[in-house]
Amino acid sequence: MQELIVKAFFKQSFIDKKVTTTNGGKASVVNYNGMKADKSKLDSYMAATSKVSQSEFDRWNKNE
Repeated sequence: MQELIVKAFFKQSFIDKKVTTTNGGKASVVNYNGMKADKSKLDSYMAATSKVSQSEFDRWNKNE
């Protein structure tokens, strides 16, 4: 369950809005000012990701 929460938050709610890919997906650009402005969301994301176990993380595919 924690895995689904983290993935959903990561993909839809925060990171997609703050990180864009360039160079055909081989590089990324981070909007650090945007992250700073949404510090509470970043803190929530960090708290959620810290609860993911190594074995659970290892099961994620590269795109996740």
